[in-house]
Amino acid sequence: MDKNLESLVEEVGSFGCFQYLLIPLSFSSVFVAVWTVMFMAFGAIQPEWRCASRGSLANQSLHSILNYSLGLDNVTDGNTTLTSAKHPGDVLDVNTTDGLEANACDAFAANDEACEHIVFAPGMSTIVTEFQLVCDLSWVPSLTISMQMVGVVIGATLAGQLADSVGRKKTMVSFTSLHAVFNLIAAFSVNWQMFAVLRLLTGLTAGGLEMIGISFPTEFIGRDRRAVVSSVPYWGVGAVTLSLLVWAVPHWSHVHLITAACSAICLVGWLFLPESVRWLAVKGHVTEAQRVLCKMARWNGRNPPNLSSVQALCSDSGHTQRKYNIFHIFSTCEMMKVTCLAGFMWFVSSITYYGILFGIKNLSGDFNLNFFVMTAVEIPPPLLVFHLSRRFGRRWTLFGIFSICTLSVVAVVPLSLLLSEEEAGSYINALCIVCRGGLILGWNTMCLYLAELYPTVVRNIGLGFCSTFARLGGILAPYILSEKKLYISFSIISGAMALSATAPLFLMETRGQPLQDELIIPSNQKTAATADAICMNGVQTNGINDEKTV
Repeated sequence: MDKNLESLVEEVGSFGCFQYLLIPLSFSSVFVAVWTVMFMAFGAIQPEWRCASRGSLANQSLHSILNYSLGLDNVTDGNTTLTSAKHPGDVLDVNTTDGLEANACDAFAANDEACEHIVFAPGMSTIVTEFQLVCDLSWVPSLTISMQMVGVVIGATLAGQLADSVGRKKTMVSFTSLHAVFNLIAAFSVNWQMFAVLRLLTGLTAGGLEMIGISFPTEFIGRDRRAVVSSVPYWGVGAVTLSLLVWAVPHWSHVHLITAACSAICLVGWLFLPESVRWLAVKGHVTEAQRVLCKMARWNGRNPPNLSSVQALCSDSGHTQRKYNIFHIFSTCEMMKVTCLAGFMWFVSSITYYGILFGIKNLSGDFNLNFFVMTAVEIPPPLLVFHLSRRFGRRWTLFGIFSICTLSVVAVVPLSLLLSEEEAGSYINALCIVCRGGLILGWNTMCLYLAELYPTVVRNIGLGFCSTFARLGGILAPYILSEKKLYISFSIISGAMALSATAPLFLMETRGQPLQDELIIPSNQKTAATADAICMNGVQTNGINDEKTV
């Protein structure tokens, strides 16, 4: 069935006008989902602030705010001298009349006092400024990021199961609609608890959109041009536009409203896209599959396919009514190896990538400039996926990319130990840029690689499960660069990246191979529970040339 379906796609045009329209429309929702995933890099920023709890705000705040806005370092009243923080994220120093000197939070706690009025520096509105998440509530932004990534985990897993059960298009339309609705509601959050719950829900929809959107186009493209999908710099473009958006509109609520509006626009595009022809074929939906193939032929200027061959192709499928679940991606020794190794690579890549992303505020230099540069560097790498993966294959491309990332994070350790923060700052930023660019290149290559390793009937289940490991890394990421001792964080990352670099070498090469549609296991082994026996007997299967289709 693999070769027949592959030849049908080639017959109606494997890369023509239809695919040129399909790719940007299918990636549009993913593009907006990137804003949601990366939003907290801006939303969790703690601007400079002053506490105006001593004395009357009416007597002091106008004087304080005017001086503060003008950039003066000290504002003095009869009782207290308030000294501004020197960098965003630093805590204020307070000199009280009794000689106590400590950071603002500790100073008021020591005196058993509460900061009644917090005045933030003008220029941006984040969830920290909106809900005054400082001192006793300073842990809330990290918790909110983790809740968002938990939502991404749930969304990727749920979307994978739904996409293989009810179809790719229905799942994408549903998740795009919910993404718009949840972002709209989040813009009107009245407290941080409501906002955190909505971040979980927006993360859920973003995880599903990203997971399905990047695999959907591959099912319409022939083997020779399939790597083009992974060359689309959707993540880098989404990240750069977000950095420009928060610079132009530095208000957390307005960013949510814009995200909701863009999701609604993307929804319109999805209404014109067809269901995956491969999914329709393996599920036995003959009429719909014929209609999609005819549309592809018409848009690509090809002759309509032989409808009898489509009928024969669908009727030849012996598993159209079979329900697939997560256990099927462990049903053979080869599938088990793919799932475990891919999950580990995604976990390590994610914890490194998001650790640097959410730790940008802890790196030296201006936040907006760092954010822009760190995201702009992500646009060029995906353009290399097509050429590298065709020339060197998927395995060796990943090995080379992860090796470079490993060297870049290893180099941070001695720099942070031997040089001062001011001296090492620029070098560490440059190494982080190299690492993030490599991770994006590796991430896109992995998406292509896994789409080719998993058969159609479990492709999105497999991608969703592996994506779960990536999101677990994202949950831990807010704490990776939360401390100033970077050598500890980067030492751990270095070891994990070194192991991840060797993982692709244990997987089969897929360059030039047709996409497999059926899951094939030995005839006497029908469930994942017997996978150990398969390996013990020395019978390994890659789902292409073995005995029984399920």
